[in-house]
Amino acid sequence: MPFEDAVYRTAQIAYDLDFDGAPILYSWPSVGSLATYVADVNNSTWTADHLRWFLEDVAAKSGAQSFHVIAHSMGNAPLVRALNDIATRPRSTPLPRFRQILLTAPDIDVGVFRQLAAAMMRVGDRITLYASANDVALQLSKTYQGGYQRAGDARPAIVRMAGVDSIDVSAVDTNFIGHFYYASNESVLSDIMRLIRTGKPPGERCGLRAAGRAIDLYWLFVPKVTCPG
Repeated sequence: MPFEDAVYRTAQIAYDLDFDGAPILYSWPSVGSLATYVADVNNSTWTADHLRWFLEDVAAKSGAQSFHVIAHSMGNAPLVRALNDIATRPRSTPLPRFRQILLTAPDIDVGVFRQLAAAMMRVGDRITLYASANDVALQLSKTYQGGYQRAGDARPAIVRMAGVDSIDVSAVDTNFIGHFYYASNESVLSDIMRLIRTGKPPGERCGLRAAGRAIDLYWLFVPKVTCPG
């Protein structure tokens, strides 16, 4: 996502969530075009170490008591790598801690995500992954990436692993490419708001229904449910 769009989305989400903290944007050099997709893949890899430094610096110097991190699309790739690096590299200072880590429509290989997510759990109170079977952008990305499923694509099956709350948003109304629901769909925004405000797990949040077996549980949005507040 280009810088101007990222700034707009950050401001819009903070407003829609009625967020009473300080919204902070980290913008990496994304061209934001399918025609330059390979360049964005390279740039997202390049920026991971810079993002790691940025997150650690904010955690160490801001004086804030709690942090939430939200990433979208290909921005999830450097975030997951940065958090994995924070969790695994030797250090003389305490690990920074993030309350909510939200991965929306993550454009990262499923296998890579599984490898890195386990360590990432050491620096987050809760990790939530939103995915959709109707995300055209991630289906195109899958084609570019040799047919390997992206973590934000719920087809053929949503990613499920211990320590990650996977939420299938396929049932909600989205725009025509189904990729920006995290900022444009009222149901998803409301769930993000409840998650940040309360920290409650999916089973205690309105509008979500458990699916799958206990060993690989995931969650579905229930369309047209009226939630209090």
